[in-house]
Amino acid sequence: MRTVLFRTGWLAASGLLLCGVYFGVSALASVATASDKSAMVMKGPVPPGYERACGDCHMAYPPVLLPARSWEKLMAGLENHFDDNAELLPDEHAKVLKYLISNAGFEGQGLLQDMQGKAPLRITHLPEFRYEHDELSAAMTTENSGVISMSNCDACHQDTALARFEEDMINIPGFGSWED
Repeated sequence: MRTVLFRTGWLAASGLLLCGVYFGVSALASVATASDKSAMVMKGPVPPGYERACGDCHMAYPPVLLPARSWEKLMAGLENHFDDNAELLPDEHAKVLKYLISNAGFEGQGLLQDMQGKAPLRITHLPEFRYEHDELSAAMTTENSGVISMSNCDACHQDTALARFEEDMINIPGFGSWED
């Protein structure tokens, strides 16, 4: 009888230990992806065509800000990219597309919360982007000569090249530091 109780207790303890490890690892993984909205580092070198072509009109957005299917749609329509021709040479196009897809964000990560399978073409149309910027007035953004557009991320965010958008690194031109 004592042996049966010992085995039962050992099995129960082992099961609890395994559950604890599983839920602990799961919790750490979700914290790393959900709360770390901005410290997402890109893999590999940025192709020259990306900085040149995209950076001429706006900042060259970190690929993690959109899902792969959004980048695919954007790259497929560069001949009419928001009323501008942003076409690349075929070799550049292939390299930039590969870079964007391999570094794209995933639903549930960073600004890609509540995507519901959508593939927006504008970062400013992301539900999480709108939520994070809903307290900003027009005077701080679109009427601010230092910002001009909500798509001009690097006007306020000080480390956009590394896709870092923490509140303690926000400085709105003419208004100073910002914290929610």
